[in-house]
Amino acid sequence: MSAVLSGSITGAGLGLGFQFRAAFPLARYVPIEPNALLPFEAGRFQIATSNALLEHVVSLENQIYFIRELCRVARKVFINDAKPAAVGYTGLLAGPFSSNLYLALTHEPR
Repeated sequence: MSAVLSGSITGAGLGLGFQFRAAFPLARYVPIEPNALLPFEAGRFQIATSNALLEHVVSLENQIYFIRELCRVARKVFINDAKPAAVGYTGLLAGPFSSNLYLALTHEPR
């Protein structure tokens, strides 16, 4: 990761994020709780992205809550929730995002 990106990416997810931290040592990682407010102020990030996560949130009510939280903490939101049978599925089964429970957030350095 270049010095330009150092400190500009924050990952968030369930657990301690060992794989994320190993893959992105210069990025910040923040553990989050399921179905709870994200621990960030409103509008903190330029973009929030969630990859293959919504099916893990399970209920429609919690999915809506999660999406609202993404919209609260970021100015733009990108959600990819392709299923394995869908066209364009990336097939990422190994590596730092294989648990599908990472939420990557980028922000402007302050």
